[in-house]
Amino acid sequence: MSSFTDTLESSERIAYLISLNASGPRFLQSHATLTRMGFIVKVVNPPYIGRLQGDKARSNKLAHLEAIKDISLGMNPWGYSFEDDVVEHENSSTTISDIIESEHDDKKFVYLGICSTREAKRSMCGRCSHAMGFSKEGASELLSFAKQRHPTLAEGLCPIEQDYLDVIIECWCKLLRGFKVIGPLQRSELHGLPGAGHYGVFIQDRKFESIINKIP
Repeated sequence: MSSFTDTLESSERIAYLISLNASGPRFLQSHATLTRMGFIVKVVNPPYIGRLQGDKARSNKLAHLEAIKDISLGMNPWGYSFEDDVVEHENSSTTISDIIESEHDDKKFVYLGICSTREAKRSMCGRCSHAMGFSKEGASELLSFAKQRHPTLAEGLCPIEQDYLDVIIECWCKLLRGFKVIGPLQRSELHGLPGAGHYGVFIQDRKFESIINKIP
């Protein structure tokens, strides 16, 4: 167990921030956003697998799973995983105290940011893996679910075969009939994906190009 985790106070939470470049503008903006919120930021560097879209998606998945494993083994009851293109929703007034308080009502997982083509509800399932919270129990369960070799996913794939972690989490979410979304349920007017809305405390800042979707 790392001394970094052991020395955390009960009011402190780690934000595992996944980034390929810890000196680039997208990392610096996300780091500042999370630090200002009150998180203790720990950088996770994705492994290099290849230049193709599937390779980069799998790299991102493995980085998240590394963070989630750390959460499952840590001393803190909850931990949070972020990608380095997050910014606060323009209508959010959520504080880290609000996030920690919500942990008492949620046993496994919360969305701190979610993408959906449907009307947002407080408990729902969706895509995007840019801002997520896991309890120790939830982290352990998701790690086991992600290793399943049964065709559980809608596409007929086994979770272990799926490169995109948000697809795996959406399926896990549906099996458990929804997870809470923390933060605004109003669609962000500043940023978002074509055809989908961004909801929750953190949204993806689309002035930064998607690294996974970028053509090599």
